[in-house]
Amino acid sequence: MCQVHRNSFVPEGQALDSLPKLEHPRFPVRLDLSDYALWLGGMDPWDNPESGSLRKKRAPRGREATVECFIADLLAHESGGLTVGAQTVQDIFDRVPSLVMLDGLDEVGSVTLRRRVVQEIDKFVDRGSASPNPPKVVVTTRPSAGELPEPSPQRFEILALNQLTVEQRNSYLRKWCGVRGIQGREGRSLRTSFKEKSSEPYINELAGNPMQLTILLDLLHEQGAATPTQRTDLYDKYVDLLLAREANKHPKSVREHKEELLEIIPFLGWYIHAHTEDSQINGRMSVDELKAAMQHFQRTYGNRESIVDQLFEGASDRLWALTSKVDGTYEFEVLSLREYFAARFLYLYAGEGSKDFDRADVLRELLRRPFWLNTVRFYGGNAKGHEIYALTAGIEEELKTSATPASFLAAWALLTDGVFLRRPREARKVIAAVCSDVGCEVLLSALDRHDIVALPEMPDLPEEDGPDPTWARLTSLIRQDPGDGDNHQRVRVLRELLGRRGDFDAWWCEQTAAAIGTPQQDSWFKLGGDCEAGAGKPAAFEKVELSPGTAELILSTGLVPKPGGELESALLDAVLDGECPDVTSTRSFPAQVAVALSPRGFLASSASAFGDGDEQSARRRSEALKQLGRAGSEYSEIAKKRAFKAGHKGSTFPWSESAAALYSHARRCWLASEIAIIGAASPFREGYTRRPGSTPFGTAADPSELLAQSRANQSNARWWKEQREAVDDELGMAEWALAVWCVASSEVVTELLPTLKAALPT
Repeated sequence: MCQVHRNSFVPEGQALDSLPKLEHPRFPVRLDLSDYALWLGGMDPWDNPESGSLRKKRAPRGREATVECFIADLLAHESGGLTVGAQTVQDIFDRVPSLVMLDGLDEVGSVTLRRRVVQEIDKFVDRGSASPNPPKVVVTTRPSAGELPEPSPQRFEILALNQLTVEQRNSYLRKWCGVRGIQGREGRSLRTSFKEKSSEPYINELAGNPMQLTILLDLLHEQGAATPTQRTDLYDKYVDLLLAREANKHPKSVREHKEELLEIIPFLGWYIHAHTEDSQINGRMSVDELKAAMQHFQRTYGNRESIVDQLFEGASDRLWALTSKVDGTYEFEVLSLREYFAARFLYLYAGEGSKDFDRADVLRELLRRPFWLNTVRFYGGNAKGHEIYALTAGIEEELKTSATPASFLAAWALLTDGVFLRRPREARKVIAAVCSDVGCEVLLSALDRHDIVALPEMPDLPEEDGPDPTWARLTSLIRQDPGDGDNHQRVRVLRELLGRRGDFDAWWCEQTAAAIGTPQQDSWFKLGGDCEAGAGKPAAFEKVELSPGTAELILSTGLVPKPGGELESALLDAVLDGECPDVTSTRSFPAQVAVALSPRGFLASSASAFGDGDEQSARRRSEALKQLGRAGSEYSEIAKKRAFKAGHKGSTFPWSESAAALYSHARRCWLASEIAIIGAASPFREGYTRRPGSTPFGTAADPSELLAQSRANQSNARWWKEQREAVDDELGMAEWALAVWCVASSEVVTELLPTLKAALPT
């Protein structure tokens, strides 16, 4: 993002043609929040510590600790020592539209320091909002399960990166093949292999991440169908592949010390990751610090300390596990690799030599610490065979005794990573543990934030194992009281988290059919309507009592009544009687009519356009019109009358013609009257076709006359009283009451208020 904006500010000869041109570029400033955290702690993040630790100085306080002051120091460093102060930074923001990219909040390991960084970010945004050109501020971070401090959602819009789409993956694959010169039959074979592997549930999730997709393609090219499907196994194979390649290129530094490197690189991953959380380091260490740590490792296990220099060379120059981005310091090139190696060390070496050591203790510590979320995913992925049972026991114990949001999310991630794939009975136990009442709330919130993904598939067990305990528990609670307010959450867990939409919808249809005519009937309809559980399924009943609101609930479930049957006719009558203004499905004919002619859709957004509410509502109306059109329904043409034709802009013609067309086709009905009254209450000039001999209200009423006459007499209290006396049916009385409230002047409403109250049902 910064490079695209920067491209507009560099000299013309240096600009990259491959980057898109921006119409309104902003001056970009990017900084690492891990460097800012170091700076706040009194360290110099740009010091060259070849001979030791970073240089310590007085920690900034108060006005000296602001983001602007850090940017000033950053600019001074990058410019070669020019004098830059916070005022200079503010002058830039005032004069030039700017973009400030605050990168890597997740790499600030200390919770205390992270909280201070977040507070300074919020203050920076508040100060910037007073600038003539407020800078656009972007903060990047990985999800923290809500357990770690994050910038205020009142100041920031939260955007979550989606997984790569199928189109993006295929595009990446083509470019990846092009860079590596993979063409012809070899390229076609790789694409076929990738497509087949991507259809597997757990591989599909892996391929949605660019880093993991790169690893996956490398392994598919080398190993084809033998490519692992589990996250940790994928990284294991990738490291093995990397070692094999480098051993062939650099036999002395890698081949001779392969086993030592396989031990010491995981140690360095753990060492740097742990110190990043515990100390004021930003994921990087000086050469001397790293070599001292490596010597300690060698000494602890009785290995040669004399080869540390060679091991360091193999871990950095050859394997790119460690890389130098700042002179004199080294860090892991990719954070996920650091976490992978940290997990490998903890799983293989932690507690070595201790008889009383229990891996479950390590697991539980990792589960409850948000900074180690990705590490625990790799840690669990190391478990095989009998070790899976210890993993299950550790998760159950942790969630039972000290459950935190981080614990639930980490345990869920182990499920979606496929760690329990070969032990489905253990998977069932873990699912039951994480899907407690507390866990369900945590997981659904994370799912909405895109912090987690749904379970790719449920454990596949023989029938003799019985029903899944989580399914049995949640469906039992729903069945006991279908009107329980917590059922919405339970349904989402079953359909969205566990991926059992089809099973739930079939179960709901059975339960609903059995509840017809009972006091729980509408509760089941409401439950199904919230998730369209009947989507496209034929209604298993024909006769049902349609009390107020029932018809709308049935239509929203997506159930389809028998065409031309008694139920379809009754539901369509309910739509025309105005009982279904908020239908959320378009599966059945009555539902399509309800959506296409919803009164909310007749609220104009301007003198020439109608607003269909949110994007979802607009799509729903479009789909309803499409379905009605395909069926050749007259209602399709009626709905199309809601348009500002040539010469109709700023007039009430769209309302009068829609209401008149509905009246002509379907008879006098509340829906036509409601559309006419909305038009009469609009601020636009009068536009309608006269209907001689018709009245505005009552059995002889016409919606066009209702619109025209109520507008013409909006301030005439006498006329409204006369119309009230002339009304000869209940529908006419309802039309009169709504028209008074919506169209008549405030003085008339005040005068007629007692009469209006008397006309309304009690």
